[in-house]
Amino acid sequence: MEGQKAELEQQKSSYQAVQEQIEQLDEDRENLEARITAIENLQVDAELPVRILDEISNRTPTRRLWLNSLRLHEQSLEIAGIGLDNPTVAQYMRDLTSSPLLAEADLVSSAQTEVGGHRLQAFSLRIGIKPRQAVAEPEGGEEATE
Repeated sequence: MEGQKAELEQQKSSYQAVQEQIEQLDEDRENLEARITAIENLQVDAELPVRILDEISNRTPTRRLWLNSLRLHEQSLEIAGIGLDNPTVAQYMRDLTSSPLLAEADLVSSAQTEVGGHRLQAFSLRIGIKPRQAVAEPEGGEEATE
């Protein structure tokens, strides 16, 4: 029994080195996963302003409304512009909130103004930006590869 016990102890000590390697590999894997997550978050943060501007551009009716200013903050977007009338501004707000990137739109101000002898509607909007997790994947699911 003593001989068998000694043999088992020897086998156990030989496996100790393998166990330590496994633990080191697990630790290295966790570090790499944390780095990959950080890189992915940086990519999303870098792409988000471009994607938001693209959404705004695609959803702005060029013949009925134009923008004077656009300010992007961390979780909101402020837009000021002029539209032909109130229904045009209201439809624009609905179009913006149907975007997968943009949340609710609040009308901050609206006033009639005269431009070139025409009575138009000046407006200011505040629009929420959806959280990063909700916008991380582009529309259509997986990203296309080149």
